[in-house]
Amino acid sequence: MIVNGQIQDRLIIPGPTCREDDAMTAMRDAHSRLKDLVLQHAFHPGQQLRARDLADRLKISATPVREALIRLSVEGLIVSVPHKGFYTKPLDLSELSDRYELAFMVSRYAVEKGIAHFTMRGLEEPAVPKIGGVGDVASKQHLALSQSVFVGQLLERIAGLAGNTAALALMQTFNDHTRYIRLLDLEDAGTARMVFANVSRLIGHLREKNPDLAVFELKILLVGTIERLPTLVKEVNVRALKHFFL
Repeated sequence: MIVNGQIQDRLIIPGPTCREDDAMTAMRDAHSRLKDLVLQHAFHPGQQLRARDLADRLKISATPVREALIRLSVEGLIVSVPHKGFYTKPLDLSELSDRYELAFMVSRYAVEKGIAHFTMRGLEEPAVPKIGGVGDVASKQHLALSQSVFVGQLLERIAGLAGNTAALALMQTFNDHTRYIRLLDLEDAGTARMVFANVSRLIGHLREKNPDLAVFELKILLVGTIERLPTLVKEVNVRALKHFFL
């Protein structure tokens, strides 16, 4: 390739235009907002998601919304039905149970492979509700949210011990699909105390570099949750039926 009379040995690939940058930013914004709504079960189970209606509700263009819906379907968070459109996915108990079992297997592998590299740097344990403690609904929900976020961050930190990007990506996907379930689970103060006693023991064993006991606590944390899933799934679907985002 000749540029200004000089032979160039590389192709010069033009960067994105301002218009392309704006379109990409709009799509990322639409995807982020819709993903949060889907993960919070702000729509009825099985509800059709129409790009135009969502765009009007979110006060943005329909094009980035349509692109965001395609991306959400690729991520497995919603369903795309050919010639019909996009629909929310009702929670499936069997699928959720499988996700928890797979998350445990990945965590076990990561701990057994890389526990020597575990650190809590950057992670801060949230408060745990006291027995008989009182507080308004908003403060309790905020506490449950901080606890839920922490558990998700801890699981990703553990998955990272494998030194395997696929393992970390799988745990991030698990966190996406179980975020609301975990939040709902921790809204119950008794469950939160039980879970965080378990988490505290887990962190202790990770710090002590004891893989066997760490895996034991991981099994309680992840596989143990499966026993509560039937009640949690039912509650999520009941709450979703009360939402009228569209």
